[in-house]
Amino acid sequence: MDASTLILILATSAASPGPMDSSVTTFSQLGRGDELQVDVHGGGCFSDVRYRLVFHGGAPLTVTVRTVSTTYSRVTHEPVDPQEFTATASDTNVAALDALLRYYRNPVRKPACTGWEAGEMTQLRDGVPVGTEVFRIGPCGLHELGLLTLDQMVSRLRDESGSRR
Repeated sequence: MDASTLILILATSAASPGPMDSSVTTFSQLGRGDELQVDVHGGGCFSDVRYRLVFHGGAPLTVTVRTVSTTYSRVTHEPVDPQEFTATASDTNVAALDALLRYYRNPVRKPACTGWEAGEMTQLRDGVPVGTEVFRIGPCGLHELGLLTLDQMVSRLRDESGSRR
């Protein structure tokens, strides 16, 4: 299995004696009491970014985004102070997140892609872990498929929430 293939992990939790489901639910299926924690690290030739996104289920779906670290250029090493904001995900954004999750689970391999996006998603139900997935993709060509990277989604949510960079 190569690094761009989604790897599903079957794990157990100290809080729950039984095994967790092997995967997380979709964003649109997150219900009240569900939380999806997404730790993502992405980069390319001149960029590097780390985010922690926490999606809270229910209607509407909300997300808290914490920028853990960002380097606009690994050459100049210009770090950005960590920031946090909370936003409500529109139906359009939830559909885009679901489409991205489907892509993570079945990525189209693009040769010669220097960009990458990797991370771990952990779903909690009433505070108890119920699923975990790990992903690593080359995001080249996502725009051709009408998809956004998580970094682009963070920018969209920030703009729509009125949060400043």
